[in-house]
Amino acid sequence: MSTATLAALHEGDRTSQRPAVPLVFLNGRFCASAQVRSLVMSGPLDTRTARIEVQDDRWRALVGSSQTVRILMPEQLSTGENHLVPLLEGRIDTSSSDMSDARHHHHIAAHCDWSHDLERPFEIGTAGRTFGEILEEIDQAFASGIERTLLSRELLGQVVASRVIAGTLGQVLSELATEHGLYVQREMQWSAGRYHEKRMWRQTEHGRPLVLRRTDLANPAGVLKAIAERYRSKRPTRHIARVAGQVVESTFHLAAGWESVSEGKADSEYVRSTSTGFDSVRNTYRLWLLNEDGLIDSETFDLASLFGEDREIPASPLRFLPPLTHDEHGRRLDVVVQVSLDSGNTWFGYAGQHIVLEDRAGVYLSDDALPSAFFDAAKVGNAQIRVTASLQSPLPFEQTRWVGNPFAGSFDTQPHGLGNRYAWRRVLPSSIYHDAVRNHQMAADECDDRVAMHDWLVRRSLEFVELSGTIKVTCAQLMPGMRVGDRLMRLADREYKHNPLRFQRVEHDLMRDVTSITLAG
Repeated sequence: MSTATLAALHEGDRTSQRPAVPLVFLNGRFCASAQVRSLVMSGPLDTRTARIEVQDDRWRALVGSSQTVRILMPEQLSTGENHLVPLLEGRIDTSSSDMSDARHHHHIAAHCDWSHDLERPFEIGTAGRTFGEILEEIDQAFASGIERTLLSRELLGQVVASRVIAGTLGQVLSELATEHGLYVQREMQWSAGRYHEKRMWRQTEHGRPLVLRRTDLANPAGVLKAIAERYRSKRPTRHIARVAGQVVESTFHLAAGWESVSEGKADSEYVRSTSTGFDSVRNTYRLWLLNEDGLIDSETFDLASLFGEDREIPASPLRFLPPLTHDEHGRRLDVVVQVSLDSGNTWFGYAGQHIVLEDRAGVYLSDDALPSAFFDAAKVGNAQIRVTASLQSPLPFEQTRWVGNPFAGSFDTQPHGLGNRYAWRRVLPSSIYHDAVRNHQMAADECDDRVAMHDWLVRRSLEFVELSGTIKVTCAQLMPGMRVGDRLMRLADREYKHNPLRFQRVEHDLMRDVTSITLAG
């Protein structure tokens, strides 16, 4: 795509004259007295909000009961043909009124329908699933209709970390977008009296390349100075690439998670249905913990040794995840719980019911009555439990590269958060499946992207000229064609070919007839 100019953003076939006043429709009826005061588009999902003022008292009742809002921008093409561009299709959130100049002023806050859709609660497990599969489930659950245009095969095939993402649909999509360098681009059209919208996933490097001229800026000298001051100096820089913490599979021996004073009661007291005070013994012989968070008096599990870290990993609760090893059908195994009745000499699968804890690494034996052989061994201290599962480090996996002399004294540190772009997952020798995996008798979801991650960091550090933080730029006129996700390739006489500035937020102030954009490096 050739570089466009913001002063003629209407992609060649529209005139570059100042745009007309937006048209406002409330409940499908045109409201001539309604004035759009501002319209804000925010990334990475292009959520839109508008502030509208109605000064005609005849519209008071309609504003108070109105549910829908439509904002259309009239434009004239170079052919002379009239054209309407949708800016917002949505609903009123709030409204208020005041009295000035002997007239009622009704103030409306409106969100687009897409923004409302994003507020619905959603939870999704990502263990062992590709990014593309997760997008498919979101589309099916919410009919979000986001096409995968320009998403690379590599990205769609990337395995997302084993975790659960929860929140609103907007929070989930924003998290996925941030981790994978994506944004949602919305193409809205008005034709034959109907509103049409298409939403597409885009990678940040595929945003429209744009140029902003000096005459397009309200304060060109101040903007250029502000950007220059935010750029990093030529001091040595320590670049740190960070991805989600490494994942390891191991077989973990658990410790008793109850107080010894709760032992020694009649056998019937440890049966849920016959106990006279089960709450006081509910954990006895049933709760088994890794103790990675130091919750119980036994020795705290050494997370640093497990992950082979030379950094200290503070005691913190983790969660047992499915092993990396696959079953004969190619699926990752469930967490494997085994018991020993002879102090660890022989092991077999636990025959009763159990729950894998979600708030820390442990299991709870949930039978009404524990299996008799296990219960008898537990009473005399011969019962043991081990779990074969995966744990993810609470610390991100990092690699470091210096640009410049690291011994020169002062230096800058530049982190690069890569989300789940690269991963390191391995089956440890302590896992009961290690030998079978190494002998190719069983497959495992292992991954070692350390070399690829290092190569990325080398390339990034060599070309790095990063804008520190964000900066807000105000244009000299209203430019409704600007979109979240666009890339600014050149501003006045400064080029950003290697590190284009991204449009994170676009705000149209229709009272001042200016457009402001928030840029990020």
